[in-house]
Amino acid sequence: VPTGHTDWWIPLDKLPYKQDLARAKQLLAEAGYPNGFETTIKASPQYPEFVSASVVLQSQLKRIGINAKIIQLEWGQFIKETFTQRPMDYDMKVTAWTFYPDPHHYLYNWWHSKSPSNQDFKNADLDAILEKAMASTDRDERKRLYFQAQQILLDEAPQIIWYTGNNVEAVRNEVKGYFQSYTG
Repeated sequence: VPTGHTDWWIPLDKLPYKQDLARAKQLLAEAGYPNGFETTIKASPQYPEFVSASVVLQSQLKRIGINAKIIQLEWGQFIKETFTQRPMDYDMKVTAWTFYPDPHHYLYNWWHSKSPSNQDFKNADLDAILEKAMASTDRDERKRLYFQAQQILLDEAPQIIWYTGNNVEAVRNEVKGYFQSYTG
């Protein structure tokens, strides 16, 4: 669950991901890629930040020997190749989620094995947790369950969410009664 969306997200200091280039190179070697490999990143210029993020990702991957070619696609083609067609056609893609007011939409809609948005990830424990969370009306129980679900996704890493954008607004002191929308 992205940061800033109420208190459903795992605090950043609790996330397991830390940059460790030596360990990344070691893991690549253990996986049979001591010299790295070639791959592609698909993005759409429909959203310029996707292309910019692809360039940053490409640069980071190069540091461990992975050479990534960026492929820019028109939005409709991007959606077709990386979301709707089966099997999907991409190694990596850069995209974004819209705001959802409840963690259900970030977790169940994308990761439950029976969700039409699921991209072939299956985990029976995750399914059971998400079903319990969806059925519960107790906020504390839901929060505990959604944290368990997020932990499974962190451990399994079917997808890496590597940044959350910030919305910055400037308002003069004379403006009264304005509240920034956390949905952007």
